[in-house]
Amino acid sequence: MTFEIVSYTPDMIKKQVDLLWEITDQWDYPFGTSYASVEKQYSSKNFDPTTRFYAVEDGKLLGYITSATVTDLENGDYATSRFPMSISENPEIADRLMDSVVNRLRELGMQHIEAYAGPGMGNTEQMAKKYGFTRKFTRFKRSKITIDDLKVSGNIAGVRNYNDIADREAIKEIFVSKIGLTYEEGLNRYNSVVEAKHRKEVIDPNRVSWKVAEDSNGITAFSYFHRSDRNPSTCVFSPIWSREDVDQSQITDNILSAQIETLKPHGLKTVTSFLPPRSLDLDKFYVKFGFTFAPTYVYEKIIS
Repeated sequence: MTFEIVSYTPDMIKKQVDLLWEITDQWDYPFGTSYASVEKQYSSKNFDPTTRFYAVEDGKLLGYITSATVTDLENGDYATSRFPMSISENPEIADRLMDSVVNRLRELGMQHIEAYAGPGMGNTEQMAKKYGFTRKFTRFKRSKITIDDLKVSGNIAGVRNYNDIADREAIKEIFVSKIGLTYEEGLNRYNSVVEAKHRKEVIDPNRVSWKVAEDSNGITAFSYFHRSDRNPSTCVFSPIWSREDVDQSQITDNILSAQIETLKPHGLKTVTSFLPPRSLDLDKFYVKFGFTFAPTYVYEKIIS
């Protein structure tokens, strides 16, 4: 096999996303992405095309690797990377992609690289070991369950669809002040989720479902289901925010029940959930609804 390692060009975006989907379709926890999200990321002012590398043979993409630099004024700048993605059985492709990223990041002055790996994510843990990465800590927890295996009552009392006019400011306030993020982090998260909602609704209004519960004092709980661009029978659901003075188990049951009632007729079969760093301990709470969680770890490699 003769292949070459090339740098990023805009025509690589579709090939990259297609290859990612092909590889991670078999994973329990594939990376969520779309053509639109990659195009947006790669057109941002902070995008550095020199931190992406592609293995190509006769115009066909066989593998690629992505990385980025992170500015951290408090602890020092560092780099992030994904492990090589390759459809070839030739180990030299992954090796050369990894070498290309490490060498480029050294040129940029980075001293260490962080990368995600874990069960349900293909051979990422094996790659971490092969390329000299050390496990540092748990970054996320993920779960995957069929909707028929969810342990919910079917009671949807007090739950309704989100109203973009009536509820917008209240939901925005939840993101910026009530889920453990700084104002800026919460606002960025809110804007990102709203953008994804609108983009998916253009494709099909039934690609998303936002639900709220309320009482006389206002919204008591909120959650959303976003179906996958690649496989709409699968969706990601956000951890359910709920007010502290309500029955957490009951409100979670009701919202999950309402989401299933809404989306099951449109082909939803599987629910994946994602617990961010601030919510890792919620895995114990969601067990009662049938969820079991697997960790996604941060691995580190010193390259200085």
